[in-house]
Amino acid sequence: MLSAPYCPTIHMPNPKRKHWLFLGDLEEHSVREVYRGAAEYAARQPHLDLVPWSEYPGRGNGPTSDDLRQADGLLIADVDLPLLGRGATRLNVPYACYLLTPTSHNRRIPAIFMDNHAVGRMAAEHLIQRGYRHLASFGLPDTLWSDLRAVGFREAARERGLNVHSHDSLPTALQVYRPPLMHAQLEALKSALQSLPKPCGIFAVCDVGASYIIRAARELGLRIPDQIGVIGVDDDPIAGSAAGLAISTVEIPCREAGWRAAALLADRIQGKKPTDSPVLPPVRVIARTSTNAFMVADPLVRRALELIEDRRAEGLTVAEIVRILQTTPVTLGQRFREHLKLTPAKYILHRRLEHAKDLLRAGELSVAEVSDACGFHDCSYFCHVFKRTTGTSPSAFRPAPPPR
Repeated sequence: MLSAPYCPTIHMPNPKRKHWLFLGDLEEHSVREVYRGAAEYAARQPHLDLVPWSEYPGRGNGPTSDDLRQADGLLIADVDLPLLGRGATRLNVPYACYLLTPTSHNRRIPAIFMDNHAVGRMAAEHLIQRGYRHLASFGLPDTLWSDLRAVGFREAARERGLNVHSHDSLPTALQVYRPPLMHAQLEALKSALQSLPKPCGIFAVCDVGASYIIRAARELGLRIPDQIGVIGVDDDPIAGSAAGLAISTVEIPCREAGWRAAALLADRIQGKKPTDSPVLPPVRVIARTSTNAFMVADPLVRRALELIEDRRAEGLTVAEIVRILQTTPVTLGQRFREHLKLTPAKYILHRRLEHAKDLLRAGELSVAEVSDACGFHDCSYFCHVFKRTTGTSPSAFRPAPPPR
């Protein structure tokens, strides 16, 4: 936590250097990560300074019109767009937005968009795969990105024949550092948690919200993840520490968004013809303690699922599972079809391919390395199976590298 808002004074002693302002609340983990990506882009550009101006809503520390006019460019969050107001063109300062939610009204805004709908779908798939058949989503009231994440979550659940209990009771002040707000927020969350069927998989639209839910559940004496499983969004380490529990999370590409937003701003300044602004999908689910259980009543199936998850990089076979669990192929197959509506072989393949998708989205390994890391020791066979199952090749599934 910053001890005081950082409000820089803009000096331009060297007219050859360019000065961009980065506007955003640096108390928020996602905004800090966006800034890191933008700063990495700026560090590669000669004669460019990127100055962070941390916005603290309601504290009166926002930049003035004069501050903005002195900048050569602005990187700005959607929530801070009102700072520009109707005078955006009058300021005559090029700008680009980051982490904007795409709508029919803002497609013309120069921005890097986030696919919040896909974020919710990814969270639902994770909880369903863990065996939760009662689901709930907790979002923020009257917040577009929160609403879209909840919509994606409900759609994915409905496709699997499951209903979702929806609540808009997360704290509107998304900081984990505000103890005076805690009591009233936790009381509202405890009331909502008590009304849910158990066990229940809960999607919180952000990790800070997930930390509040976990604290409320702990005060109620609910066991995590046996009675409730919780998944958030952002991979925020502060939220996990505040919760006292490692939170499963949907990772979103904030640093890539920062890099791309900076590159988009540079293109605008250079007068390059704009292309369609990209909509960035979520990267992967990072499974941690808050969903580290398989909610299947059958102990044989549950042990098999745990084994598959632990050894999904080893090319585990049905025969090995049968041997380790001292059962028969017929019994294992019957139990899987009864509880998961899948054969063991299909489930193993599904989990290995989901693991492959996570590694491909991260973009750190080659296709051959991903194949080996997921137990496919023949890369050609891996590519064939991946394309047959997903409809696209592993190479096409990897994210495009950020612009250089």
